Amino acid sequence: MIFFQGEPNCLEGLTFVITGVLESMERDEAKSLLEKYGGKVTGNVSKKTAYLVLGREGGESKTAKVCIEHTANTFVVQRS
Repeated sequence: MIFFQGEPNCLEGLTFVITGVLESMERDEAKSLLEKYGGKVTGNVSKKTAYLVLGREGGESKTAKVCIEHTANTFVVQRS
């Protein structure tokens, strides 16, 4: 089991989109964790999206809407 700790509402004001199969937890667990710390999880990429959580076989329609630079397990996401 993975334990996360963070300051209350440390993700407040940030919007996340989850796509694909996550390796370390179920999608609902990830959504609950993000919301626990004040983040908002939506189903589609928009101008309000701060982070795209990209799992294995992530949706092309979502990844096509952002520019992703992959460097050593780090994804830098910019809205296009």
